[in-house]
Amino acid sequence: MIPTPEVPAGIPVGCNGNLIITFRDYQVFIEKIAGIKDTFAIEDVSERILGELNPIVAEAILNGQQCIGVNALLGLQMNSRKLSKQIEEELDKELFDIGLGVADFTIQNFNYPEEVQRMAEKVAGQAFVGDVNRYATIAMADGMEKDGGNMGAMGAQMAMGMQMASQMAGAMGQQAAPQQPAQPAAPAQPQQAAAPSGDRFCPNCRKMVNGKFCPDCGTPTV
Repeated sequence: MIPTPEVPAGIPVGCNGNLIITFRDYQVFIEKIAGIKDTFAIEDVSERILGELNPIVAEAILNGQQCIGVNALLGLQMNSRKLSKQIEEELDKELFDIGLGVADFTIQNFNYPEEVQRMAEKVAGQAFVGDVNRYATIAMADGMEKDGGNMGAMGAQMAMGMQMASQMAGAMGQQAAPQQPAQPAAPAQPQQAAAPSGDRFCPNCRKMVNGKFCPDCGTPTV
């Protein structure tokens, strides 16, 4: 468990590699571990070796630091050879008391557990989507591969991508445009009454005309 500023409780980190154990003093090993057993396999003492190994690995990785950055995996991978030699020397000293020694210790790689790796990939994906144009381009390319070059699906994806870009551009333009001060409304002008076109009403044309008969239709006016 590696404590980080983001996760004080620690992020689980594993390492894979090779550990070669040798007999330094088989008589001491028989006296302290094997006893009167006729045969003794490495599996019978593996828990003892791992019990000595775990704190040594943690001490070598943290190197006295309270916590390290969340990108610790890259730094650990870069220093894997140095860490391997340091762990080999410390473990060899610890196993000396039971007649064993370390012939070789090599760290091949460091890794996060699967669930932590999925979280890291999700965070990286969210950061990648920040570039909408790039995301739309990749999405269209993926769609072409999945649809076998289906032009209809590609056109729909292109339209969706262009719509997303247009909406974002419009939103950014609205945020960037300075707001103009509101102008006071002009006072309403009094409306002048329309001058009458005549003093008599035509019931057929329904308008005011001059004379006893409508000049347009000849209907008697009132």
